[in-house]
Amino acid sequence: NTLKNWEAATGQELRTLAGHISSVNSAAFSPDGKTIISASEDTTLKLWDAATGQDIHTLVGHALSVALATFSPDGKTILSASYDHTLKLWDIATGQELRTLVGHIYPVTSAAFSPDGKWIVSASNDCPVTHPISRPPPFRPMANGLSLPIILSNCGMLSLARKYAHLQDILGW
Repeated sequence: NTLKNWEAATGQELRTLAGHISSVNSAAFSPDGKTIISASEDTTLKLWDAATGQDIHTLVGHALSVALATFSPDGKTILSASYDHTLKLWDIATGQELRTLVGHIYPVTSAAFSPDGKWIVSASNDCPVTHPISRPPPFRPMANGLSLPIILSNCGMLSLARKYAHLQDILGW
């Protein structure tokens, strides 16, 4: 529920920042070092004054836990990644949501701006399954008489192995 601010050279604790009502998943300094952003399981982000530890804004808009928050290279925008499968861009000056980015089918666990701030990369466990719509996927006969679908995906056999990991002994992988 808290963040701690430390002196890097000495390891001395400078202050504790408290205000989230659940675990804090991520924290980052702004490029100028004056502001801290935190992301929490409580679905919020908080902007903090790095010098005083005062809560500046609470950013509300995600439906599930916020995995990560980071600043744009110019320090004017915050990017958040959430278990609600979205990314959000926030205005630092007002704390207002600027935009929601959708497209992941699983929780978004990480994200970053490009060095020039023009691009965003996001990470998730997405692994879209692809197979011909016109016919069902083929099945792999197993030694014990079970048949499991062979599903092609852009994650390859790792996806299939992960999907059926509980059947590892049967598959023999």
